[in-house]
Amino acid sequence: MGENILVCVGYYKNAEKLIKKGARLATALNGVCQVLTVNPMLDNNDFEKITELETIEMVASKYNVPFLFQPLEGRKISDVIAEVVKSNQINQVILGQPVQSRWDMLVKGSLVSELFSRLENVDVTIVEVHAKNVTAESEYEKGMPAYVVKEGRHYFLSLENPTDYEMEGFFFQSTKTEFQTGIFRTVNDREAVLLKVSDGVVKWPSELQTS
Repeated sequence: MGENILVCVGYYKNAEKLIKKGARLATALNGVCQVLTVNPMLDNNDFEKITELETIEMVASKYNVPFLFQPLEGRKISDVIAEVVKSNQINQVILGQPVQSRWDMLVKGSLVSELFSRLENVDVTIVEVHAKNVTAESEYEKGMPAYVVKEGRHYFLSLENPTDYEMEGFFFQSTKTEFQTGIFRTVNDREAVLLKVSDGVVKWPSELQTS
């Protein structure tokens, strides 16, 4: 009987390294690999969270590994991982963690220590990741409902509900400027579409050109 692997990915920049390791290990042990991401409840207005989850899911798909998303819902991350381990008959957990100073461990605690206290007969493998590969401060404000309207040959962002528009989605304002600059996001045929917005003008890609 093979060993089942659970790869816990907390940040998208570590996804490739961790998932690749988990997939290879599962193959070597004749088991199944799954990827778990634990986050606060998904907020469609949070550009970073949306794109991070999509990136992790894309990497999981690349290695043909099932992707699991679990909201925290007031629970501790270690409790959520322990529940997934039990329900999926996991034998080994892989997670990435930067090197912590003794002060960090005293103040913040250690996820690894919490897992060891909750998991029985389950191996925990720690993969060192760089401290810079942790969640950074958001570059965008919360998303707001927005529309892309066409005027002549150009496309513009509208935060009001126009009678005629090309696309409906969310606009994520850049935190680095007070002008209407940032990212417009929508979903087309189940695929995310991201359009750059500069001072209210939408950069419309040629493959989406309309008559």
